[in-house]
Amino acid sequence: TTRLLVNTGGSPRSYDITDIPAWLSVEPRSGTILPGSQQSVTFTVDGPQVGAGSLLETVFASGSLGDEPRLVDIRVLCPPPEWGTVNPAAYQHSMSITATVSTDADTSDDVFDRVGVFIDGELRSVEEVQFVEGLVAAGQYPYEVFLTVYGNGSEDAGKELEIRVWDASAC
Repeated sequence: TTRLLVNTGGSPRSYDITDIPAWLSVEPRSGTILPGSQQSVTFTVDGPQVGAGSLLETVFASGSLGDEPRLVDIRVLCPPPEWGTVNPAAYQHSMSITATVSTDADTSDDVFDRVGVFIDGELRSVEEVQFVEGLVAAGQYPYEVFLTVYGNGSEDAGKELEIRVWDASAC
C-alpha cells in the first residue's frame, strides 16, 4: 500500500522512516520533501515471514520537527476454499436468501467470511458477508449475506440445500 508524506511548511524537510518491523519493507526509507510537496511511501508485507492473522504496528516518519506516527494495520488472510463459480445461465430458476451468519454461537462481523450453497455437492451460490450501513441506523445487526441460489425446477425439487460457511479469521 502507498501513503503520502506531505510538507505543508515553508522549507524543505528531511525524513527517515523508523521502527520498521522485520516483516515490512518501506521504499523510500528516507528523503527530503520540498515545501508544499508530497512524497509517496510504499509499504510492502514480506509474505514468507507473515502468517495468517492481524498485525498492528506503528512506524514513524522522523524529522527535525519530531516523529509523525503512521499506523500499519494489516490482516493476512488464508486462501479461501476453492468452491468454484456459479453460471446463472445454466439454471431456470433462482431464489434469494438474506441472512446473518452464525457458527458456534458467534455471529459473523467479518466481510471476508464466505457462504456457499450446494445441491448434491454442486455449488449453486457463493457470497461474502457484507456490512450494511443502513441496518445500523435501524438498530439491527449490520452484517448480512445476500445469496441468490440457482436451480432447475422439478429436477431440484425436494432436494436439501447444504450450506457451508468459511470463517476467514479461523481459516
